Amino acid sequence: YTYSWDDPQTQGTPTAGSLCAGPYTVNIADANGCLASASTVVNSPASVLVSITSSGDNACNGDCLGYAQSVVSGGTAPYTYLWSDGQTNAQAINLCAGIHAITVTDGFGCTADTSVTITEPQPMVIITTSSNVTCNGLCDGTITTSIGGGTAPFTYQWNDPALQTTFSATGLCNGIFGVTVTDNGGCSENTNVIISQPLPLGLVANTTSSTCGFANGGACVNVVGGVAPYVITWNDPGTTVGACIFNQVAGTYFPILVDSNGCTFTMPVIINDISGPTVDSIQVTDVVCNGDSNGTAIVFASAVAPPITYSWSYNSNSIGSTSTIFGLWGGVFNIELTDLNGCTSGATVTINEPSLLSSQVINSNDATCNGVCDGWATVMVGGGTSPYSYIWTDGQTTSMAVGLCAGNHNVFVTDANGCQSISTILIDEPTPILIADSINDVNCTNGNDGSIYTTVSGGTPFYLYSWSPNVGSNAFVTNLTPQSYTLTVTDLNGCEEVATLTVNEPLPLGAGGTGLPSSCGEYNGSALVVPNGGTPPYTYLWDDPNNTTTDNVSGLLARDPYNVTITDANGCTLSFSVTVGDQPGPNIDSIQTTDLMCFGDASGSAEAFGSGGTAPLTYQWSDTLNQGGPTGVANNLDAGGYIVSLIDGNGCTDFQSIILIEPSLLEITITADDTICIGGSMDIFAVGNGGTLPYTYNWDNALGNSPLHTVNPTVTTQYNVTIVDANGCSTASNMITIEVNPPLQLTPANTSICLGDIADISVSVTGGNGGPYYYTWDNGATTSSQNIPNITSDTTFYVTIEDYCSPPVNGSVTITVNPIPDANFIGYGEGCEPYVFVALPADPGTVPIQTWLWDFGDGSPISNDPDSVSHVYTTSGVYDVTLVVISFNGCIDTVIQPGIADVYGLPTAEFIMSQNNLAADPMITSILSPNVDFTSTSSSNVDSLIWDFGDPNSGADNHSNSPNPSHMYTDTGTYVVTLIVFTEDPGRCPDTVQHIVVIEGEYILFAPSAFTPNGDFDNDYFMPKGLGVDGEEFEMYIYNRWGDLIDKVKGVWGDDPTLGWDGHANEGKKIAQNDVYVWLIRTQDYYGVDHEYIGHVTLLR
Repeated sequence: YTYSWDDPQTQGTPTAGSLCAGPYTVNIADANGCLASASTVVNSPASVLVSITSSGDNACNGDCLGYAQSVVSGGTAPYTYLWSDGQTNAQAINLCAGIHAITVTDGFGCTADTSVTITEPQPMVIITTSSNVTCNGLCDGTITTSIGGGTAPFTYQWNDPALQTTFSATGLCNGIFGVTVTDNGGCSENTNVIISQPLPLGLVANTTSSTCGFANGGACVNVVGGVAPYVITWNDPGTTVGACIFNQVAGTYFPILVDSNGCTFTMPVIINDISGPTVDSIQVTDVVCNGDSNGTAIVFASAVAPPITYSWSYNSNSIGSTSTIFGLWGGVFNIELTDLNGCTSGATVTINEPSLLSSQVINSNDATCNGVCDGWATVMVGGGTSPYSYIWTDGQTTSMAVGLCAGNHNVFVTDANGCQSISTILIDEPTPILIADSINDVNCTNGNDGSIYTTVSGGTPFYLYSWSPNVGSNAFVTNLTPQSYTLTVTDLNGCEEVATLTVNEPLPLGAGGTGLPSSCGEYNGSALVVPNGGTPPYTYLWDDPNNTTTDNVSGLLARDPYNVTITDANGCTLSFSVTVGDQPGPNIDSIQTTDLMCFGDASGSAEAFGSGGTAPLTYQWSDTLNQGGPTGVANNLDAGGYIVSLIDGNGCTDFQSIILIEPSLLEITITADDTICIGGSMDIFAVGNGGTLPYTYNWDNALGNSPLHTVNPTVTTQYNVTIVDANGCSTASNMITIEVNPPLQLTPANTSICLGDIADISVSVTGGNGGPYYYTWDNGATTSSQNIPNITSDTTFYVTIEDYCSPPVNGSVTITVNPIPDANFIGYGEGCEPYVFVALPADPGTVPIQTWLWDFGDGSPISNDPDSVSHVYTTSGVYDVTLVVISFNGCIDTVIQPGIADVYGLPTAEFIMSQNNLAADPMITSILSPNVDFTSTSSSNVDSLIWDFGDPNSGADNHSNSPNPSHMYTDTGTYVVTLIVFTEDPGRCPDTVQHIVVIEGEYILFAPSAFTPNGDFDNDYFMPKGLGVDGEEFEMYIYNRWGDLIDKVKGVWGDDPTLGWDGHANEGKKIAQNDVYVWLIRTQDYYGVDHEYIGHVTLLR
């Protein structure tokens, strides 16, 4: 029997398994084809279902106190529970924030699952902005908080001395301050903030003294402490603003320093004056000799501002720059001194010199003969300083020198000061006697036609000539034989010169020679003669047919002898003979040849046989390789004619020619290439022509040797065939290509989409017969691509492709569905502009995120930051914040949190200062009128304000909360007035402005006209009173009526009268009598200006 079930698998066994619930029919056929059928129904229990009936979230971020309760229906009891954290009860407890899954399994193993999300508040984040204390010692620091996450509203507790409870703490001193923030759920966070203060403000001064009383002094100050940038204002005449003042006279200056926070500081800076250099003495050394430059001068000088630079000059020309100058000549010189400050002084210096020392040679006599030392000379001296000493170049030490050789002779005259004068005398001499000769040697060996010609110069004419051997008494002699002759010449002074002169003869004329034989009976013999001796060059005359006139002759037949006459340059001659012989040439006796086996295969060969001639014999063929050598063999010859040459050692040659033939070209004709389907067949063949019959056909692919075959390849195949003829000649391999269509190839285009997108799927096909192709998808589609909507999970579609030639091919395309990422973030805040908003991306869930795009709603560029981001809002308002997240698969999610950032506007702090309704900025007034009125002109959104008048010595009066206060300053100085204004809650945003008040001192001095130092503690001391007096610079001198100084008071000042004169004299040793006394007072005022007063006081006891 055969079985056929109607289940999806079309099972063919009596029992069908793995069936889903539903009706099924089976058809049964016996061996005779008779049929029967039966039906049945497979039932199933109700589906297992699980649901969450209740759950509890966490109250604070990071807690794990959540719970979830599950209920099961359907399936078959009993049930088991498995939560994703491992719990096995229907209720899960102590759950952290996140997704918690439960799987329920019934008694038959059927399962159901669901999940529940336990939430938690966003983590609470405290973001702080702070401003530090402005000036060292003040308490005006602030800290402002903004809160992200948590559950509003929030409460605040600061640990500052005032235990402030708002989101912003003010009036803070230098230190560390903490705040604890508690949200509506009781969750709390804390943080600490450091409020720092600048270092105490101060100045360090460096001064440059003025010089020579000029306005070229200067001072610079360096700032320490405070907060940059700084403004420094000087009280110099130009009220310079900056760290330095230049081109100032000596005096006391006050720089006023104001830093960027308005803190102030001032101090006195003293510029001193430095006087110029002084010439103390000059030491001079005069010139030793007239015209010398060996005088010296040394200047001894002193200066308050060393080093001193020196400038020497002569006739306004600079000649030196040191205190000691050397190399001076006679004359008057100027010296100018300059100290470090450019102050100058000068003097003149005179250098003396003696008269000029001179000398001259007045008499002399020259040498008599060249090389003889018998000359003399006498010198005369004048000028200089006697006595004189003499030294001649040859060492003589008297005024007259004798025995002088020819040449220049110097005499050095030295006077008592070592000055020298040099005179020179030239002692002359006759020139050397010179004998110039011209010798003519004899022409031929043993000749007597030699001669000597001489020319004499130098010495003192007239000359006498003496020859040895005696051949004459003149300057020239003739008819001389070869030998040496001695000539003595004597001039008019008896000076002699001797010369030895030699007359030579040439070698005897001789020759050697050789003859080279002719060959092959031709005119190719040659002869050569080599002369020696005699006098070159030589000339030649041969008795050959051409009467050759060179040392060699060619083109000769064999002959014995050939004669040559040799003549040298002097006409001497010699006859010489040379013999020329003869040699015969070679013959080619026979040639053996072999024709070519195949067309164009260069298989021909030939061999020539020769004899005779002069060894060695050489064969030369006319083929392309120029074969040849000692044998007559030539191989690898092409068809055609060839010439062979036989050449002997003398170059004699014999020639013969041959012709080689070849068969016609062996060729092959084959079947053309073709294409078949897989499983098809076709006939292939090859036909030969040319060469030498019979042929042999050689096929590859295991085919036989016949010219025709039927083939049925399964893949594209090349069939190669070669024909070989009777001589073994073969054609090149010829190839027949039978193309077999390739099998169908399917390339699926798997795709990836985001959940909810429409999927585009397709396949590409190659191979087969190239198309058209036919598609059958498992969803009924018949095109190569299609759009698939509503795909919620990874899905595979199957397709079959055919071309009705090749076997069909099956394939599949898989759609991967990527989940959507979760765009979520934590962030909330409120604060004053500029406000820093901080947002933190929340848990992204199970989908990794590649890109975070933030839009803060104020028109600023969109930022890309995966971590916490901060953004500064510069304008007040309520802003929406948008976050777009993109997963690594390109899936996008967007969240918008409306109104999450609330930025409060700032107030504008400003005020004016006035006295008697007259405003000024800065306000500069006198200590006599120290009360200043202040009026706030701040913006209308100001709710409260705080004044700081910069005058801590005034105690509680240094601060005020009134909008229009007044303040009485307690002392002179520069004060920074600070106004801090605040808006109302929420926000309480601050702004600060500062202006300068300068309280200047007044200078007043008055003295009483009498005092009574009688010890009754009433008017016992004489002491002036005043304002603006610099106590350190105060000086008071008391004089009696005779002008004697009897007492003085220096460097003290104040309201204590006992600092003054107590009526004693002589340093307190004597009581001054009743009288009228003169006082002299010197003071310096607030601005450093000096004052001097003279008056009278009456002493009464």
